[in-house]
Amino acid sequence: MRKRSAIFLDRDGVLNREQSYITDPDQIALLSGAAEAVRSLNLAGWLVIVVTNQSAIARGYLSEEGLEKIHERLLTLLAIEGAKIDAIYFSPYHPEASVEAYRRASDCRKPGPGLLLQAARDFCIELSSSIMIGDTLTDIEAGINAGLGTTYLLRSGHGAKEIDRLAHEKERGLPRATAIFPDLSAAAAHILKHASRHGD
Repeated sequence: MRKRSAIFLDRDGVLNREQSYITDPDQIALLSGAAEAVRSLNLAGWLVIVVTNQSAIARGYLSEEGLEKIHERLLTLLAIEGAKIDAIYFSPYHPEASVEAYRRASDCRKPGPGLLLQAARDFCIELSSSIMIGDTLTDIEAGINAGLGTTYLLRSGHGAKEIDRLAHEKERGLPRATAIFPDLSAAAAHILKHASRHGD
C-alpha cells in the first residue's frame, strides 16, 4: 500500500476555542477559518487527523462516552462547512489522575509520540513527510518525537504564551517549531502554497 502524508492537528486552540476542560458538546465553538482550512487540506488530498490529550477523563470531569459526544459535535460543525476529519485519537491518561484506571504515564499522552504512531499504523502514513500543527510546545515535541519532518506552532489558543516562553527561555532547550503562524488558516495556506498534492 502506498504511504500517504498527514496533517496532525491538536484540537483545542487549533480547531475550536480554547477553554479549560471542555466537558459538554455545547462548549465546542470553531475558531474563525478553521473549517475552511480543513476543507482546503481535504481537497488537496491530505489526511487530516486530530491528536489530543484529554486529561479531563483522568481527572473525573468527563467520561469516554462524553468525549465521544463532544467529538461528534466537532465533526458535525466541521461537516456543515464541508470539512472532514479523517480520525480523532485521544489520550485519557495522566500520571496524577484522580481516576485510578487512567493513572499512568503513557507515550500516547503528548509529548509522547504514541497517538501519531498509532495513526501512522492505521492509515499507512509516511511520518517524515507529515506535519504537526498545534498551539503548545507539547504538540511540537510530540511531532518531533514521532519523526515528523515539519511542525507548526500557532499563536491561537495557548500559542502566544508558548511563543513568549521561547523568547525568554532559550537556554532551556525547548522544542523549536519549523515555523510559527497566526492560526490554522495561515498554516494551511502556507502548506497549500509550498507542498505538493498528497492524494492516494
